[in-house]
Amino acid sequence: MADVGVPMDELRSSKRSGKISQARVIISFLAVNRLGVCASEVARKLSMSGMGVGKCVDRAKKKLLCREIQSLFNWYDTQRITAEYLQ
Repeated sequence: MADVGVPMDELRSSKRSGKISQARVIISFLAVNRLGVCASEVARKLSMSGMGVGKCVDRAKKKLLCREIQSLFNWYDTQRITAEYLQ
């Protein structure tokens, strides 16, 4: 699995630290909007609710409008990393 600094067991945990939350936001947004994965599938893989994934997607959209995570899309091979997290 690609190293993005957050182990999968922490992504699936109920922890809400900034790094973990940011990873969930990015993975949820990319999976839903770039890979076309349904929110319920992302929710199952990340042990979240569908509503939680929806909130992550909305949060990412707001950040994109502010260009806060634009560099992250260019930094990582986003589709490969997101697909690996969802396996």
